[in-house]
Amino acid sequence: MKKVLAVLLVITLLLGGVWYFFHDSITEVVDESGLRMLFTPLPEADVTPHTQKYFFSLLTEPQQQAYALIYDGLPDFPAEIKVPEISESDFNAVHTALIYDNPELFFLDNSVTMVFRTSYCLYRPTYRCTPQAYASMLAQVEAVRNEIFSRIPADADDYTKEKIIHDSIISRCTYKESDYDAEVYGALVLGEAVCSGYARATKYLLDGAGIYNYLVTGDAYVDGSRESHMWNTVYIGDQPYYLDVTWDDGDFDGGAPGYAFFNITEEAAASTHLPQQPQTGGCVYRDYNYFIYEGRYLPYWNADAYYQLSDMLRASLTGGGRSFDVEFSSAQVLDAALEDLIADQRIYRILRTVSEDLTEAFDPSFINYSVNHEMQVLHLDFRENFGEV
Repeated sequence: MKKVLAVLLVITLLLGGVWYFFHDSITEVVDESGLRMLFTPLPEADVTPHTQKYFFSLLTEPQQQAYALIYDGLPDFPAEIKVPEISESDFNAVHTALIYDNPELFFLDNSVTMVFRTSYCLYRPTYRCTPQAYASMLAQVEAVRNEIFSRIPADADDYTKEKIIHDSIISRCTYKESDYDAEVYGALVLGEAVCSGYARATKYLLDGAGIYNYLVTGDAYVDGSRESHMWNTVYIGDQPYYLDVTWDDGDFDGGAPGYAFFNITEEAAASTHLPQQPQTGGCVYRDYNYFIYEGRYLPYWNADAYYQLSDMLRASLTGGGRSFDVEFSSAQVLDAALEDLIADQRIYRILRTVSEDLTEAFDPSFINYSVNHEMQVLHLDFRENFGEV
């Protein structure tokens, strides 16, 4: 059963917290130098996707000024941060952009207060931990990041980096509600997260690898019901793709990764994912879709396809793979393959043949598999065949 975090999109309840607004008519005298500091405009925004944080790029110039002042001030854990006068709707946009663009801000609590005065505003955050505790937690997050990055070859392209990051999160994280489950710290250090924790960890690591990406919030259909969800839009080869690491985590047990939601189009996701912010990211490409790029897409099912699948499995298992995903072009082609491979048990013939080429002990007498009918993907998990479960 797939589970997703109920990420409330009602802006005043975002992240489960309450934002408090106070209007104050008290006039406060601020020295001229302070005013110059407050109202110094930011450089003109460059909204080219690879050079600027996505949600920041959507803000107006006054909103960007407030964003920059708050972001620059937060590392000192101040009681309040003074920003130029903005409206409540401006503040909603600024705070949303801050928490969506910057997964490292996991020290912020669920509630924040904004005090509106006659000529400026005061941003008053609530902190989940002390500065000393955060420093320790961030060091742990960075240690995990560095360990993951150590597995990325020096000459790796962005697709390879993305795949290693995807697989690493799945291997170390279990879908579970707990402290920091919506944050990068929960996913990477505690190994427990819900969908927003998976998505933020994905963003944090992709950011560190220099791959442009941003969070997507919306709804997803889960067991016939509609629930809130979070995933990523990732740019590979200058093309945007949807990436849902949560839903690629199979049974959410930190096991073998799946790839049904690795670099998919908005059309492919439409039956299960309903984006709201942003509503569209232009994800229409298939070049770097996992199944197209890896050559694991079968447009038909016949004798030739059977032998193609055999060759795919052999290459995967002899290359050290512990799971295998293949996509079929339609529900009819998938059903025909399942009838042949599973119902008629021809998959065992393939496994027995492939096992002869393996140097490790492999039991070809059983198969663990799952089927994603919406995405027309067959997932095979071989960890138990290798005696690893």
